[in-house]
Order: sequence, then C-alpha cells, then structure tokens
Amino acid sequence: CLLFVGDWEDARDLADHDPTGQWVHTTWDSLAMLNDYARCRTSADSPFEGGLREFIGGSAPAGSHLIPAGRVRFNESETVRNNKVWMRERTCRVTPDVDPSEELSMVSHIVIQTRGSICPRLYFEDRTAELGQVLIGRIGSHPTNTKTT
Repeated sequence: CLLFVGDWEDARDLADHDPTGQWVHTTWDSLAMLNDYARCRTSADSPFEGGLREFIGGSAPAGSHLIPAGRVRFNESETVRNNKVWMRERTCRVTPDVDPSEELSMVSHIVIQTRGSICPRLYFEDRTAELGQVLIGRIGSHPTNTKTT
C-alpha cells in the first residue's frame, strides 16, 4: 500500500545522526500508520471513507497503527510553496501513471523530530483514491525553508 518514490540516500544519511535509533523508530511508526491507512482506504471488506486527518483524529478502525496527530502536517507555508528552489527539494520523479509530467511535488509531511539542525521529515502524497497507494517521496533532513536558510 506504500510506494517509495524518493531517494534512499536522503534516508541513509540520517543514520549517521541517529545514534539512539529514535528517528528510525519514529519513521517506522509513521510508515506503519500510513500503510494501515492505505489498507483501510482500499479494503473491499470494510473500506474507510475518511481521509488521513480523520484516520489519525479518532476515526481509524480498532487495531490501526497510529501516531500522534500533531506530527502530521498537511501543507507547507505559502512562502515555501511559492519558492521554486525550495519546492524542488520536495519534488520526486514518478511514473506517468502517477503524474503525466513524471514529477510530483509533495507538501504533506510527518515531523520525525523537531529539535536540532537536521529535524528529519517524511514527505508523502495520499493517492489511495486513484492508485490505492500512499506515495513516500522523501525521508530525510528538513528541506530548506525560512527557518533553515
């Protein structure tokens, strides 16, 4: 139910900065939650009709893997969205069935960690309605924005 379309090097680079494994644990929990969400959205037995906001906000079926709703951001600031250079860091190559341009910019993300200079993020795109999948576009250090420049 998940499709990784990003660059594994971004994720691998985080390992050097995560000696306790906390970021790996949080990332794994986030991926498990997104996978459960996608599975619930695409299940023929009992499809979940809400979006991710509803899923993490208390409407998920019993037994679903969840993370704190406050970790999920559904957008970027207008400043980031209007900056072409910064948005390139949030853009991934995809197949034409995902997007005819073969590129997809992602603004929805999960906060892996909030303190320090790296502040890793997991960027994703919910395509459960069209493709039955959640696309994972970036797992890595915080991309450029007004606070990182």
